Amino acid sequence: MNKSILVVDNDEDLLELLQVRFQSKGCRVIPAKSGMQAMEKLKEQIPDMIILDIMMPGMNGYEVCQALKFNPLYKQIPILILTARNEEIDFRIIKLLGIQYMQKPFESDELWSRVEQILK
Repeated sequence: MNKSILVVDNDEDLLELLQVRFQSKGCRVIPAKSGMQAMEKLKEQIPDMIILDIMMPGMNGYEVCQALKFNPLYKQIPILILTARNEEIDFRIIKLLGIQYMQKPFESDELWSRVEQILK
């Protein structure tokens, strides 16, 4: 699979884990440690999909989603929220934005299955 994935998470260990996992499946990973860094990286390259955490300092995942969904250059990029939050309001907002989500902690194989599904 020759696809690029922008992975945005302030947890450096998780970021590295996902990078290794997706690269082993043939994907090119663009890592970002914050919402602001993700927005900067998007100016350099538009990925095939984005995996995004919600709870990040500065620009959080909701703010990133809002910026992307209202920008014609980025609104078609599929987003998968990967979050430890488990609040009903979060899921309603995510659904309203038309974004998929998965809870942390997650099974690596299940995550890869979702990523494959999105990238097809």
